Amino acid sequence: MTFSRFISSRLSLSTEANHRTPPGIIVAIGGIALAIAVMLIAIAVTRGFKSEIEGKIEGFEPQLKVAPLYYDPEATASMTEFSPRIESAIRQEMIRYAADSKTGVEVTGVVSVPVLLKTDSAFTGIALTAFEGNHNYGFEQKNLISGRLPAADSSREIALSGLTANQLGLRTGDRVDAIIFEGERMKPRRFKVSGIFSSAFSEFDRTIGYTSAACASRLVACNGLVGYIGVRGLRDNELDEAALTLQSLANRLLAEGEFDAPQSVSTLKQTGAAYFNWLDMLDTNIVVLIVLMGCVSGFMLITCLLILILQRVRMIGVLSALGANHGQLRRIFMQMGVRVIGLGLIIGNAVALGFIGAEAAWHFIPLDSEAYYLTYVPVSLGVWPWIAVNVGFALLALCLMIIPTGMVSRLQPASVINWD
Repeated sequence: MTFSRFISSRLSLSTEANHRTPPGIIVAIGGIALAIAVMLIAIAVTRGFKSEIEGKIEGFEPQLKVAPLYYDPEATASMTEFSPRIESAIRQEMIRYAADSKTGVEVTGVVSVPVLLKTDSAFTGIALTAFEGNHNYGFEQKNLISGRLPAADSSREIALSGLTANQLGLRTGDRVDAIIFEGERMKPRRFKVSGIFSSAFSEFDRTIGYTSAACASRLVACNGLVGYIGVRGLRDNELDEAALTLQSLANRLLAEGEFDAPQSVSTLKQTGAAYFNWLDMLDTNIVVLIVLMGCVSGFMLITCLLILILQRVRMIGVLSALGANHGQLRRIFMQMGVRVIGLGLIIGNAVALGFIGAEAAWHFIPLDSEAYYLTYVPVSLGVWPWIAVNVGFALLALCLMIIPTGMVSRLQPASVINWD
């Protein structure tokens, strides 16, 4: 055991007179604990929030979308072909970008039919969405709060969001009148509400409903045509490369006559740009918060070490007179500072992890879904962010301790040995 460690291990953080820990030391430990807790909780909430929102966006929008380059609502060319050959070609081309090689990629044709729903007391417009191909209905099933999704062979069933159902005063099993606009013609229809869903993402819930592919095909007479082709199940970090590959395939299929019109490929980042830009701003807020917490806790740590040094000025003079050099004296107080940092880290981690665990288990903090698109505060920390925060904070604190411990080298034994 070195001289510095031997001395520091026998020194208490409390005062020698009354054995009470000075308020400055308590505040420093509390400040470090608060900073660590705030950092970890902020990162967990931000990661959880981004993960939940991105998951909802990916549930409503595909990772890659193939749609007609030119949109003309009056022409059939505004829709695109979705034949078995096109589906197979896209699947084979995209399999190398699959996030899970076992499940492969999902290639789905999506038909969206604008309709006007009306009851005796209210009306609203939505887009009835239907899927063709091997669509995974896990997202839609998870959001169901009553009833079921429309049957695949039904041409008279629809599923509405809770917002739309409440606006129209509908419940599962009710009938609702609808008007479909086809050019200048209006086609009346009557549907049965088979189920009600809620994603808490009001921007989508207000405008989307679900129906079967058979129903959509009868409403717009588009056998073999879809509004766009969606691709899911790809690795997020390779979407741009996959989009270029898919665009080349679409051009080749156009030249071979599989597509009747030029197609454009867009990524989820492009179709949901407004939401992803909003989520990216959260990262900036976290960086600012971490910097502020680091500055506050660093100031408290420096103050704490100055208090420890001033409490033991006479001891510094005695040890200097006995031959201890400045490096040994500085290491004594740096090792005492490590104890302060350690206590703060332990308390801060205990508070943060306890809060994160409780919120993950019980969701006891509610949110307004109209403002945040979620009904509770989501949390997701992860091992590596937790390690990075603790290690980074500890290294920063060790570097900051060099500043106050430099005061030791300025103390002269002759002037401080009789310090009162």
